[in-house]
Amino acid sequence: MAAPFNIRIDLDPVTDGIVQEKKIIPFTGDIREDRNDVIIGTNGEMKTITHDEALQIFGRMGDNHRSLFLGNQEYIAFFNPEKTFEVDGSDYLAGSALVMKVDGYDFIPMTEDDIDDAVSYFEERLGIFKAGDLKFAALMI
Repeated sequence: MAAPFNIRIDLDPVTDGIVQEKKIIPFTGDIREDRNDVIIGTNGEMKTITHDEALQIFGRMGDNHRSLFLGNQEYIAFFNPEKTFEVDGSDYLAGSALVMKVDGYDFIPMTEDDIDDAVSYFEERLGIFKAGDLKFAALMI
């Protein structure tokens, strides 16, 4: 039996997540010196972006975002709350999140080690779900 939905992750936290269409467009990125923040998808894909790009994405989210601290509250993941779902009283995200490093009330660029740590913290919170024929990972919020 096919699931009544699919998960689309284009590594755009504003629009990624549960959708009715069946098309998934994968995107991969690389870590470069000028890439200081990261977008992580619950499908295992990630894309490094410049700090300026991260701030622009955060601005596009406006008031339509939720956040989750990762690690020892040194990283924060921002995501679209419309792409979440609830199972047994817990909320999950199927989509992608913009992950940035925080220092007090400031966002600061991440090093390559920071990005590795943030990805690990993100992956620790992933659970596997099945809906009909669709099997997917989602982030426990």
